[in-house]
Amino acid sequence: DKLANHKESQCNAAGRRATSISDGVKVPQLRLVLLGFFSACAYAAMAWAPFVRKGSSVPLRAAIYARYSSQFQHSIEDQVRECMEHADRHGFVVDPELIFEDRGKTGRSSRRPGLNALQDALRAGRANVLLVFTTNRLFRKTYKSLRFVQEEILDRGHRAIFVKTAIDTNDTKNWEMLFSLHSMMDQCSVQFNAEHIRAAHQG
Repeated sequence: DKLANHKESQCNAAGRRATSISDGVKVPQLRLVLLGFFSACAYAAMAWAPFVRKGSSVPLRAAIYARYSSQFQHSIEDQVRECMEHADRHGFVVDPELIFEDRGKTGRSSRRPGLNALQDALRAGRANVLLVFTTNRLFRKTYKSLRFVQEEILDRGHRAIFVKTAIDTNDTKNWEMLFSLHSMMDQCSVQFNAEHIRAAHQG
């Protein structure tokens, strides 16, 4: 009986303490604080909504890479404009320092200032989407471009989009096949144009 009475007295004391604490809280003020907190959360969610990957809290920051090696190809400005328009349509954020270019550089070499700076940005996680105008802007050879996409982009959890041919690595079933097909076509087109240019100079 003494033990039961002791437990009952402890419960009653705890109840009195809880009552005294709740009595000290001003309910209208608490409601205002909670309302302000949830309003701020809702505003932040709406502000970030266009730039957030579905199912993730990471904003979609895009990098752009452009290259040309001769005057017979699309200019840097044309490539960047097309990529920027794609970014605007899909809600990607492109910071000016994440636009990389190589002017008058061959696609055979991997030692290019713009390409190497792009690699550094991808490795540092400064961008999680890469926008490129066509498949052959990365490398002339298909296998080199595929290796770059796999090792520098996909293996790091990033995404690549080739704007002109609408190739998106998020299309996991088809992107590699489409990439290989368009890359071979681009490679043949470059070789065809080069042969005509040489023939014109000789003629």
